[in-house]
Formats: sequence, structure tokens, C-alpha cells
Amino acid sequence: MQDQKFIDNVSFDFSNLDRLNIGQIKKCCEDYNLAVIKNFISRDQIEESKKTIKSTFSKNFDSIRKDDEYHKVTENFQRLCVGISRSPGTDQMSTPRLMRVFYNPVFREDVFSLHDIYKKLIIFRNKLYGVNENFCLNEPEGGVFSCSRIHQYPTGGGFLGLHEDHNGVRTSKHADLKTFMSPLLIVDEKGKDFKSGGGVISYNNKLIFYEDYLKPGDIAIYNGKTQHGVYNVDEDKKLDLTSFNGRSSILVSLFKSP
Repeated sequence: MQDQKFIDNVSFDFSNLDRLNIGQIKKCCEDYNLAVIKNFISRDQIEESKKTIKSTFSKNFDSIRKDDEYHKVTENFQRLCVGISRSPGTDQMSTPRLMRVFYNPVFREDVFSLHDIYKKLIIFRNKLYGVNENFCLNEPEGGVFSCSRIHQYPTGGGFLGLHEDHNGVRTSKHADLKTFMSPLLIVDEKGKDFKSGGGVISYNNKLIFYEDYLKPGDIAIYNGKTQHGVYNVDEDKKLDLTSFNGRSSILVSLFKSP
């Protein structure tokens, strides 16, 4: 119940982009490390895109990204991430994870019927950042691009270790932005699509399992300078890498252009 009150306290209802009080949302995220916007995308639209992803999915598309292949983040590219990540072009070790990333830029083919969702999320992100709402909406700009993508944490223990978005903060400074907050679109419903684990954010030295109280189509906006991650998804089940399952989310973070 205490976590439910926390989520209620940081939640905003969505009617349209123009009616969102961006100042209040930013202050909420700064004060509590999290802000939530309910019903940002319709559940029907999310479900239709999920059907497309599931119908086209193949584990045979799983690939890795080598140190000299950063350019692949600007392509339609399916990456299976296992182990401890490293910052591109460096030996700096970062975050342990078991997840898939489906890179799906808006300037490539719309293979998952997600471009409309990405663009709505990008416009909101730009409002949050206080830049032109069309910034990096359709193509790279100012040395950065909107890395629209899907994160899948598969059934059987998919996870992302607690971390701060150091690379994202550097990118934010590179693009001369004044803030770094990241909107994350909820794709799956805890209790239905997956039973345990999911997205967590640290607040006052406590982990908040925010997906316990959110639905597909909601946005969780987290402060990239605080600890966050994904706790083991359905860890009591056998690991299943053969289908699009478990817990997923959609992000449109700014990445440096190759």
C-alpha cells in the first residue's frame, strides 16, 4: 500500500500533449526520481504492435554488437545482450544484464508498426528537455539521434542490474541539454504477461517496483542520474529465448550518432 501511495503521488493523467504540465512533471522526477503519465498510448495500439513483433520474431535474428559496430544501433538490428556491458569504444565495464534489444530507428523501415508510437514519445521527450518538439524526430540532428528501440527481458530471469545512465548523461551534455530524464513506455502488464520482477527505481535507499501499479500504455519517467534497473523477470521459470515473452518496454533515448 505504501508503494501504491508513492505511485499515486507521482502520477499524472494524460489527455493530450499540450495539457501536460511539463514543469510539474520535471519537478516530480527531480524530487522523487520518478514521474508517471497514465494512458499515454492506447492499450489497443500497444497490443497491435505486440502482435506484429511476435509474428515476425525469430531467435535466429539474435546477434551481438562488436566494439567497432556501434553503427548498428542506427539500423533495424536485434541484439541479445548477456553479461557485463562495456561503453562503446572503451574498456569501461558497466552493467550486468540478460536482455534483448530491438533497435528500430524512425528513419528505417517500420517493421514493427511502432513509428507512430515512437514519434509521440519523442515529441514528449523533447518537451521534457525544453527543445524544439521536432528535434531528432525524423533523422539525426546535432550529432545525436533518437535511438527508438524495444527492450525485452525474457521469461526465466531476464534482468538489468542497478545502474545510473552515465552514457546518457554524457550524451545529454553533448547535445547541450539541461536535463536528463528518460521516458519509458510500459508494454507488458505485470500479473498477466509476467508474474514477478520488473522495473525498479531507487528512492530514499528503497527499491520501488513501479510496474506493480502501471499498465501498458503508461509512461514511467526516471531520473537517469539515480539507480534503476529491471529485477529478475519470472526467475522461477526456465529461461526461454525462443519467443517474444517476459517483460518489455519502449525507449527513445538520445544516442550519439556514429
